[in-house]
Amino acid sequence: MVVTLQPFLIQFTRFFETPQKNTLETTFYLNVTKTGRLVPPPLAFNVLHEIEKKLPGFPIVLHGSSSVPQEYVDIINKFGGNLPNAVGIPEEQLREASKSAVCKINIDSDSRLAYTAGVRETLAQHPDYFDPRQYGKVARNYMIDLYKHKIVDVLGSDNKLA
Repeated sequence: MVVTLQPFLIQFTRFFETPQKNTLETTFYLNVTKTGRLVPPPLAFNVLHEIEKKLPGFPIVLHGSSSVPQEYVDIINKFGGNLPNAVGIPEEQLREASKSAVCKINIDSDSRLAYTAGVRETLAQHPDYFDPRQYGKVARNYMIDLYKHKIVDVLGSDNKLA
């Protein structure tokens, strides 16, 4: 992998060996905001639409599609964590993908971030807590809030039965 750093732009070039021993080069960019936060490249909707045309009705799963909510990253970092470059897929893009042939969007990292934020925050404020029922309460509430938001505002899966 080759990484090139430029002001407000990081370019990654990755080389993959194909079965025919040819090298496939893939380049993508991460923008950096003025606050120093990375912005991931957009989802390849052109590829998604091509798949939909060639395989109508074929179910598609987006792996590694957590949006990495910055409010939880900030809480984690505030209370001793070290996640300076944590980025995910923007929620607007996940919402758009959910309207296509994508039938499943994996967002487990968001849940783990919410839980970790709650645990770190609670233990920092209550160093005497030792019972998971104590320090897990805020963590569980953060997860509940996260999933309510994702189901209603991002994934569009509220009021739908499987």
